[in-house]
Amino acid sequence: MKLGVVLVHGIGRQRPEWARDIIRALQARVQAETARWLQGRPPAAEELAVFASVHWADLLQERQRLLREALKAAEEPLPIGGTWWRTLWRRLIARVKRAEHAFVADFIGDIIGYLEPGARADVHAAVTATLESLAAQLAPTDGKVPLTFIAHSLGTVIVSNEVWDRTKERRGQGQEGFHGALRVDNFFSLGSPLALFSLQYGGPEAFKYPIAMEDARGRWVNVFDRDDPVGMPLKGLNEAYERAVWKDARVNSGAYLLSHGGYFKDPQTLTIISAKLALDWLALNGRLTPAQQDACVARYDQTLELGP
Repeated sequence: MKLGVVLVHGIGRQRPEWARDIIRALQARVQAETARWLQGRPPAAEELAVFASVHWADLLQERQRLLREALKAAEEPLPIGGTWWRTLWRRLIARVKRAEHAFVADFIGDIIGYLEPGARADVHAAVTATLESLAAQLAPTDGKVPLTFIAHSLGTVIVSNEVWDRTKERRGQGQEGFHGALRVDNFFSLGSPLALFSLQYGGPEAFKYPIAMEDARGRWVNVFDRDDPVGMPLKGLNEAYERAVWKDARVNSGAYLLSHGGYFKDPQTLTIISAKLALDWLALNGRLTPAQQDACVARYDQTLELGP
């Protein structure tokens, strides 16, 4: 049996194929981790997991394009006259300001735009379509397939909302869990601003209902870099998040500011994810006894204590 893995990108402009190289890197690492446990030739990478990615950036781009054009139209014309170096300096400043406006429209605009109900509905429709396609590919016949979410930046908020809303809706219909065919086992939140969104509900003490993994051996690992101004620890928000998040795992994904975009290239981050996926595949396919599973997951948990 195969695992299900869904990747969700974060803020900024993203290509439809944004996850292609990330998936290849993860497949290779999961295969290597599986080989290490089996002490032999592992299954082919495509036999271990079905990977899918959500591309939602384009759903907000048209609004941001209009904002950029409005900001550009509002720019003051460059003064005429003066020395050549003063003219050059004015043009440089104008370019810098234009770049600042583009940054606000593309990055901060994603967060503000997502809060608009229509945009949020469009984003979650894209997530739902990806999940249903994945479920159809896995076609479980005996129980639910273990699902791992790997999300970056604003994508972590999208995943949290998706799991929460789906679970609440199904509970209202007398159904258990997040999905009829998929079971949320792991959530790897990378560079997550989820702590900031607690302010939308009245602050950390009012933000008491995090999502939960559906398997006792499942893990929510929140990966962050101290140099990342967007990614923040989550366990300290309140007692509920202390229980829900297994570990705030600190890594070194890059220098200040650049670190926010470096998680998917960081070897330690990729190892944290691939090691758990390998263990999940071994358990799913009966390669480990329950006692061995507990021992292996306990060993995995110890590796999360190692900082950069």
